[in-house]
Amino acid sequence: RLSIMASMAQEESRKTSARVKWGQTRQMERGVVFGRSMLGYDVKDGVMTVNPEGAKLVQRIFHMYGLERLGSGRIAQILTNEGLCTPTGNPIWTSSYILKILKNEKYKGDLIQKKSYTPDYLSHQKKTNHGEEPMVVLRQHHVPIISPQLWELVQQERSRRDRHTVKGDSVHHALSGKMKCGMCGANFVARQKRSSCGNVILRWSCSTVVRGGPCGIRRLLRDDDAKQMLRQALAVLNIDRNAVVSQLIGILKAERETDTRRILTQRQNLQHKKEAVMDAYFSGNITAQDMQQMNDLYQHELDRLNSFLPSGLETLETEDDTTKEITSVLHALLNGTLDSDALYRTLIDQIVIYPDRHIELTLQCLPHIFYFNDEGVWPLAPHGG
Repeated sequence: RLSIMASMAQEESRKTSARVKWGQTRQMERGVVFGRSMLGYDVKDGVMTVNPEGAKLVQRIFHMYGLERLGSGRIAQILTNEGLCTPTGNPIWTSSYILKILKNEKYKGDLIQKKSYTPDYLSHQKKTNHGEEPMVVLRQHHVPIISPQLWELVQQERSRRDRHTVKGDSVHHALSGKMKCGMCGANFVARQKRSSCGNVILRWSCSTVVRGGPCGIRRLLRDDDAKQMLRQALAVLNIDRNAVVSQLIGILKAERETDTRRILTQRQNLQHKKEAVMDAYFSGNITAQDMQQMNDLYQHELDRLNSFLPSGLETLETEDDTTKEITSVLHALLNGTLDSDALYRTLIDQIVIYPDRHIELTLQCLPHIFYFNDEGVWPLAPHGG
């Protein structure tokens, strides 16, 4: 008797599930939206409306990727540094989230539903729909945020990068490629995390562990701790200040020349981008609104670069002035008051992190290995010694 009643209840559950799915499908075909609000759109009672503030951010993301040719990782870093939050309130933007936005057809006004389905009406576990059930596709369903021309441009750019670039967009930091795992030899990669007081903290971990590989190391290293190791290593050495000053003069001059060239190159690239926007508009690839928005954005960036350019072109009048400035730079570095990515990249050769709570640091043009653990730091014998 219990078996019969259980069978009847199960059959009734199946029929109810079938009726619900049928009803939802008919509603989807009539244009009712199933889902939550998203960046740029508010969803209420099955109706999708444009959220003006979110729409501007979506347009900016598409412009940065399609027209400025920025990677998804770089876009995520910019939005995180600006203190913007995702629709869920998360202050950390990720490359995968940016790519999810760029692939979402809702931003061009189309609606595709039933991207997931429930194969088992008893467990109610959802699975991605790879053709097991027909999707509901409605073209020009709602007001688009992105023009068809810009949408196609971004999709072509995505396809081009998928064919010609390594999977994923990388963000380069001062210590990128400098850190190695002492167990598997893989590079350490950077991940951002926001602290309780709102500051963004950069932490490094083994790329093998990040990918779910077999490396057993579980140690993380903060970016500011790694940079502090350089200052500690310099402090324990008997440094020939004159020799270091001489070398740092060359570093600073090269950095200034690099900064100036970078600014001039960026200005030239922005001019080319403004010309490309006009070409895209006259070719019909983007709308007049897109053209105006991009021109305003590029002009704002040009004005910002122009404000930096005079200082970038300044040169020190005498070698004595250069020596004085470099000496102050050296003291600032040793005192922990200087934060220059150019110096970190130039001076640090490699940092190897081991699981037994010790770290080894080597510097450019120096034979010593600097050994760090909980007790302090000291230079070991030269390489091979």
